[in-house]
Amino acid sequence: MESSATAARTWSIGTLHYNRARLLVLFLLLLTGDLVWALRDRSISPVVQLLFKDHGASDFFNGLMLSSIPSALGLMIGPFVSYHSDRFRSRFGRRIPFLMMTTPLVLLGMLGMAGSKILTPVLQRIFPLLSSDDCTLWILGGAWILFEFGVLLASVVFFALINDVVPHELLGRFFGLFRMVSLLAGIGFGYFFFGYAEYHHEIVFMVLAVAYCTGITLMCCFVKEGEYPPMEKGRSAGESLRIAWKYLKNCSQSPYYWLLWAMLISAGLVWVPSGTFVAFYAKQLNIPMDYFGKLGALGFGISLFLSYPLGILADRFHPLRCVMVVIAVFLVSALSSGFLVTDKLTFSIALTVQSVAAGAYWTCSASLTMRLFPRSQFAQYGIVGGILAGMVHFVSVPLLGYFLDRTGHCYRYTFFVGAAVALLALLLACCYYRKFNQLGGVKNYQPPEF
Repeated sequence: MESSATAARTWSIGTLHYNRARLLVLFLLLLTGDLVWALRDRSISPVVQLLFKDHGASDFFNGLMLSSIPSALGLMIGPFVSYHSDRFRSRFGRRIPFLMMTTPLVLLGMLGMAGSKILTPVLQRIFPLLSSDDCTLWILGGAWILFEFGVLLASVVFFALINDVVPHELLGRFFGLFRMVSLLAGIGFGYFFFGYAEYHHEIVFMVLAVAYCTGITLMCCFVKEGEYPPMEKGRSAGESLRIAWKYLKNCSQSPYYWLLWAMLISAGLVWVPSGTFVAFYAKQLNIPMDYFGKLGALGFGISLFLSYPLGILADRFHPLRCVMVVIAVFLVSALSSGFLVTDKLTFSIALTVQSVAAGAYWTCSASLTMRLFPRSQFAQYGIVGGILAGMVHFVSVPLLGYFLDRTGHCYRYTFFVGAAVALLALLLACCYYRKFNQLGGVKNYQPPEF
């Protein structure tokens, strides 16, 4: 049964029922898990990006390592995890066992990055023809791939868990709090540590490894899943593949879902061009990394105050409508930035505006797929979109990096590319909105199921 709030201020979703106290405990546990995701996004990714650059990596290499290879690995195993987590039944739930299985991969990846300085001489003795920088890149790259692979798999299960246990009429508010935790982590790291993390990354990665294991373990031990109705699954690997292929074939034949996935992929790609290479643009303009970190903290601080109100707006007006407005704002901002950014001041204004717009998008869109995909097979529908998105990212990010290499690292072009993708996303969103209204719209939407 779909979640609903009662007059006595209780909430339910499936077989789970909450009063205020239980709902508060649930939110705190899930937000504890969210904190480690936030630390990953706000600290590890930008530090690794700078470390790659410091050891001579090209923009193409950065795009390949930061996006393409981890995405390709996720594409190979992600559908398997999604299919089986939808159908898995145990006394611990259907999501939590899979979430725990990904933790060792993430931990080993972070420990590998933390020990790169120690491991570099060892690798150089094994491969004496490689330079010190090459050896460090191999170690950082291998550890990063392992880390990202674990994170990509865990993220599929984590968001499916949220979809299973959080009452749907509160998803916007929950993700508003979700974003606040993420932004607080970004503010703290950007303001106090970003200027030093590039040269003391081993300490950062060790601390985050401990935080990740602690946060995920607490969440998995104390968040309780409900009971789920049985679903068709194979009694053998071959039969499971046949059933998975049948669902994939059916939903991929639907023009409705192709339009939905195209909209989601293009909207998610809007923020990639300028966001991926923004630290390099700052260095090109001779902006100190300490100032850059504090500038990022300013954008996070503004987004922090907007997060919960945006979550309420997403609940009241639907995240789809909110996303369309935010993308339109970003389109104007990115196009203006491409023409106007020339120095420290204009860069600071552009980065702050786009940081706030990106923050608003991720807050408003956080519950979007949960409101559009069938709840019973949420992970499966999500991974089909994830496969398509991964294929697009696999090609687009390195291609953009190659383009920047060929243009002499003219990072101004990333704003124009972002604006073009935003225009495409907005046009697709307008087309999808008509289909959405035909299926019941904001009040009575029922997604097609196969």
